[in-house]
Order: sequence, then C-alpha cells, then structure tokens
Amino acid sequence: MQQQIKDYHSIIEFLLGPVRKRPGLYLGGTEISLLPNFIIGFQVGYEMARPDTSLQENRFADFLGWYEKTHDVRKASFWKSYFLDEANQDETIALTIFFDRLEEYFIEMKNAAPIH
Repeated sequence: MQQQIKDYHSIIEFLLGPVRKRPGLYLGGTEISLLPNFIIGFQVGYEMARPDTSLQENRFADFLGWYEKTHDVRKASFWKSYFLDEANQDETIALTIFFDRLEEYFIEMKNAAPIH
C-alpha cells in the first residue's frame, strides 16, 4: 500500500498538520527549543527542492508580526521566548501554546482571505 504525500505550500499548514500531531517524530522531542532549527531546515529544503515555487503564502514571519501585535508583546531577541513566557518557561507547554496561537492566526488569515 503506497502512502500519498501531501504537497504543503505553507510552512504553517505543515506545522499545524503532521508536526503538531507528532512533534517527537519531526522535532526529536516536545520542546519548543527544537522548533526553530526545524522551521529553518524545512524552509531551506523546500526552496531548494522547488526553486520555481515559494512559501510566501502564510509566511512564518507574518505570524510572528501578528502575534506581537495581538498579544501586545515587546520584541524579543528570539521568538520562542514569547511562548516560553506564556508557559512560565515550560518547554512542552510552550510548544502547545505555539501551535494554538499558530492555529488562531491561520484561521484568522483564512477568514480574511478575499473570495474570488
């Protein structure tokens, strides 16, 4: 039986799908500190494998800007600290909060998309 591989056009879709469902498999653990390198690797790999396409839709940087604005946080030296602060420095809870906030952003952007 052959499995189908979904073609993700957005890092956000990929994070909210299989990564959220099985973070240990993709990140090697359930700590938010493992996420930044994974995201960078995913983006680089995607761009190298598909130079004619782009992950511009629902970019991760747009999510961070949205988070800063909607949660009235001060710019931090690194974005994972936003979620660690919210989780009282608990790495696993911070990862769960990250996925929850990312889903909020994704739903909001999806609902705001113009209908053609």
